[in-house]
Amino acid sequence: MYSSNCPDTMNDMRLSKTATINLSWRVWFRDGVRLLGLEASRTWTLLKTCRCRARSRRHLAALDARLLQDIGVSQAAALKEARKPFWQD
Repeated sequence: MYSSNCPDTMNDMRLSKTATINLSWRVWFRDGVRLLGLEASRTWTLLKTCRCRARSRRHLAALDARLLQDIGVSQAAALKEARKPFWQD
């Protein structure tokens, strides 16, 4: 790599007001923390969704034929849904 291409050796170059190069570790750290927070939020939401699916399918499997008929679901459809793993939609 040529030294003229390194950001820390480009001191003599003038940047326009709209072009900014932010090489601060604080900015990288802040952005990393923000991204970790977003990923943690997405992971938590996914875990809650999977838990809800598993609970709903357990309850569906426990219903008898009369209750399934009341809600308009056949036993075959209820069994098919109850057998799905929690990660499947």
